[in-house]
Amino acid sequence: MAGDAVNASHPWDPPRGPDPILRSLAPEDQRAYLVGLVRAETATLIGRTEPEAVPAGVTFDDLGLTRAEAIELRDRLAAVCGTELPTDLVGDHPSPDAVAALIYGELFGEALDRVLVMIDSLERAAVRLGADERATVVARLRGLLARFGTDPHSTDDG
Repeated sequence: MAGDAVNASHPWDPPRGPDPILRSLAPEDQRAYLVGLVRAETATLIGRTEPEAVPAGVTFDDLGLTRAEAIELRDRLAAVCGTELPTDLVGDHPSPDAVAALIYGELFGEALDRVLVMIDSLERAAVRLGADERATVVARLRGLLARFGTDPHSTDDG
């Protein structure tokens, strides 16, 4: 009965990662596995029975994921993968593919790989923006480029 009470208050009691299946896969299969994992966890949270109901590139907003579900998704994935994930995981990484890329980068990637994956994710998400929204994104990107300088290989010695 005591076990039933625990399950009633928190019905999903995940194993603490890292996921042994993920670690056992060849590097080329790890990213695909993570995409499937994020899709499956998302499908469960939104009441779908099949991960296929959650396309890898669709945004969590389009799926109707609530803030509470986003937090639950982050907690589940952090537990399964054995890594800390950002507080605003879903806000910063708006699709299952983007979340999987972040987790992959955290577990296996180099800093450059993580940045390139985020740029890919940004590019996919920006396609669906309106003209005003795109202008906002362009302004932010120009600010970022200005901070990096126009030529990262040049030195400004004076």
